[in-house]
Amino acid sequence: MNGVFSSSWSSTCKGKFATTGGDTIVRIWTPTNNGFTLSRELSGHKKTVRRVRFHPTADFILASGSRDNSILIWDERSADKHNPVNIISKAHMHNPSCEGDPSNSVADIVFQNDNTIISAGNTDGYV
Repeated sequence: MNGVFSSSWSSTCKGKFATTGGDTIVRIWTPTNNGFTLSRELSGHKKTVRRVRFHPTADFILASGSRDNSILIWDERSADKHNPVNIISKAHMHNPSCEGDPSNSVADIVFQNDNTIISAGNTDGYV
């Protein structure tokens, strides 16, 4: 990781947070007596992960958005840290002929409530 692009604090587990950096991995950190420890790395994106968000009421659920134009939903309870529980592919691709276009990127994500994710694209003008 060459810098932190995004971070998200769990609203239900004090001190727990997730980060993304200049790579394809979501990192989850948990508090210890001496600071924080890396507790899990989730890898499933093909390009740089730009955003990560914890679910508002379930601290074991996260969503991550990437420059690969996908949103991945993760469940920390899963033993498989390489396969998300849900994938939203082509999240911001209003023109499929531009699949390799770097502007087809997930710029931000947020949980509106327990069951709804809102995302914004890089330059496509869509939410």
